[in-house]
Amino acid sequence: MKHVRVHIVLALLVLSLFFVVSFSEADEGYVECIINEFNLSVLIPDSYVVIYADMPESELSFLGIQKSDLNSILNSFSAQLYAEKSSDRKTADVQYYDKIVISVSAEQNDFDPFEGQSDEELIEMLEGASQRMEKQSDAYDDFNTTYSIYHTPEYVFICLNNYIPYNGSSQTLYYTFYNRRLLTIQFWFYSDVTDDKIEMMHTVCDSIHEVKRNIYESFISNKMSSEQNNKQSGQNLTYSDVSNGLVLTLPYGWKQEEFTIPKNYLSAKFSDNKGNMLMYGCLDYWYYLSDYEKKAYYSNKRNNADYTALTVSEVAEMYGLPKEKVSLIQRGGHWCYYTSISGMDVYIILENGRLYMFEFFVDSSMDSIVDELFENAKFSE
Repeated sequence: MKHVRVHIVLALLVLSLFFVVSFSEADEGYVECIINEFNLSVLIPDSYVVIYADMPESELSFLGIQKSDLNSILNSFSAQLYAEKSSDRKTADVQYYDKIVISVSAEQNDFDPFEGQSDEELIEMLEGASQRMEKQSDAYDDFNTTYSIYHTPEYVFICLNNYIPYNGSSQTLYYTFYNRRLLTIQFWFYSDVTDDKIEMMHTVCDSIHEVKRNIYESFISNKMSSEQNNKQSGQNLTYSDVSNGLVLTLPYGWKQEEFTIPKNYLSAKFSDNKGNMLMYGCLDYWYYLSDYEKKAYYSNKRNNADYTALTVSEVAEMYGLPKEKVSLIQRGGHWCYYTSISGMDVYIILENGRLYMFEFFVDSSMDSIVDELFENAKFSE
């Protein structure tokens, strides 16, 4: 291995590839998710797989989920957003994954019933409701339910903590009113509810706010620029990454899409009307090198940092794959590290001290798009 920082940079790229990544609770990262129907923004731990009501077909295909499966999952929870952390499952049954489920009622109340109520009054209201449920069904007798109130700068949440003995799970429900609609956030855990998990639940609740539509202003500007170029050419879509100077040219009919769930180190997503998809990201490899490494290995010249800085074994190790699953090949005149993961073709190009990652989810008949894209790409000097 030439230098240890190769692993750091590759690790960052690998984390951006997967919808499920393994973080410790203490080091949990978050991504913003937006429920467009209600302009509701919420942060979800990025170690969770997230599905939502208006999820694009391209992302459903990427996850191997049919539209009917999506509707079935969301309808079973009456939810607009469902997230699961499969790395913590106890069994192969999906019901035993840790979950976050968010629901917003369609009906608007004339007023917020929580407003003006003291914490004591809210607790009393909860206990009364619980007693009524226990009278209606013996199933509630086995639940060990406790109540609490949680305040954020914008909202008051009433919180129910249930221990469900038949499967050893803990269910915590946070209720509040968002724009006079009942908002419910369910957290399901199949292991001990640690302080880190409580902190995570509070982070999710703290993040709830009405989205400002101009948060995608820069994306929309770039998208309009790309679409204008596409329209003017009548044939191609041109994408420019202003952060590093890369210019990509995609065939006519492709369009740039918004990342509904932001991805670390992925800058752009493209798709066509046939369900094909490309995601692109870039990291400044040169930035992660020490002054010693820049001088000793590259004579302080950025353009000396190319594909030879990596090895097939290193790339395979970082993806958790056998060495035989990764290869060094030439596509479109560029040396690439290539692997295939869950039907997605991944190419890593290291040129001029920058690591470029391209994730293709395309039909085999369109394999030539890879060569065309790389051949016409203008990488920064």
